[in-house]
Amino acid sequence: MENHRGMDDLSLFSDCTRGQFAGVPRMPPLRFGLQLDRINDDWISNLRLTRGEAHHRTGDNDTATDGYLLLNLSTQY
Repeated sequence: MENHRGMDDLSLFSDCTRGQFAGVPRMPPLRFGLQLDRINDDWISNLRLTRGEAHHRTGDNDTATDGYLLLNLSTQY
């Protein structure tokens, strides 16, 4: 979306891996989120929020992990 202050862009994303390995389930859990980008002349900024789901189907000697939220903010000139 373009406006008088620059350009804004909203992206939605997700990734999921399905499958099985015999005795070694090292599949990453579901992740999803959104990213908001702003472009204004020479400046580019973005804000990204990622949600990772809990992972409880682990292999031998692995530890289960809780879900998480990750917030990233970046600016470039």
